[in-house]
Amino acid sequence: MNLSLDQLKIDPAKTSQKLENFIKSGMEDLHRSGAVVGLSGGIDSSLALSLAVAALGADKVLGLIMPERGIVNRTAKPMPSSMLESSAWQWEKSI
Repeated sequence: MNLSLDQLKIDPAKTSQKLENFIKSGMEDLHRSGAVVGLSGGIDSSLALSLAVAALGADKVLGLIMPERGIVNRTAKPMPSSMLESSAWQWEKSI
């Protein structure tokens, strides 16, 4: 299989909308009205949270802050409580 840079080009807005629709329809199919997103402090979980909030609304998403000890970059600074308190989504710390 030959890959080219053109295959990696995406329309971010269109891709985001597709993912948000996927989340919405999945929640409807499962008869769920909200979601819990585990947050490790990495990019993947942050993106998952952002997409869930966009798809479901901030009042229907709980971000559970649960970084893995020993795996999280030791130089990374934790999110300040002031930022968490002003965030649109609900949050809880697990450790």
